[in-house]
Amino acid sequence: MELGKRKHMKIKDYIKSYKDFPISGVDFKDISSLCNSNGLKLACDEIEQQLVFHICNSKPKILALDARGFIFGSIIADRNNLNLVLCRKKGKLPGETIEKSLELEYNKTTLELQKDSIKTNDKVIIVDDLIATGGTAIAAIEMVKELGGSVSAVACIIDLPYLGGSNKIKELNIPFYSSVKYD
Repeated sequence: MELGKRKHMKIKDYIKSYKDFPISGVDFKDISSLCNSNGLKLACDEIEQQLVFHICNSKPKILALDARGFIFGSIIADRNNLNLVLCRKKGKLPGETIEKSLELEYNKTTLELQKDSIKTNDKVIIVDDLIATGGTAIAAIEMVKELGGSVSAVACIIDLPYLGGSNKIKELNIPFYSSVKYD
């Protein structure tokens, strides 16, 4: 088995599934069990390896999505001496913000970015734990563009391609990376 496939299997082994959580019909993929020293290192190493071209060529800001994206985004930003930007749920950021409302698989939410967090021509990599329908990532992409930045890539640990989110991101001509897929 090639090295990349072994890494994927190891990462996937750390992820637990919970059927019918938070509502009936949802098979929730939980990264909490991935957040031990071995799993966390493995997951961040994998994403970093996929992003190396973008990190080395443009020194982007890492935009981490609320809340589990904060875990991976902050580690990647720290390891690469990059600025970290937090995209939070409405009402969690001080100062002037922009916001985008969206529908998720099973609820609605509004995300915010501080207006001064992204400047014109900033390159940004968006990091989250999971991409499902893509609503959160696409809302973040739209806010980055509104502030004058551009998105170099979107990266996550888990991709659920059957829900269409990763394809929506790719249709925007934005490179998309994930460590594991659940088809």
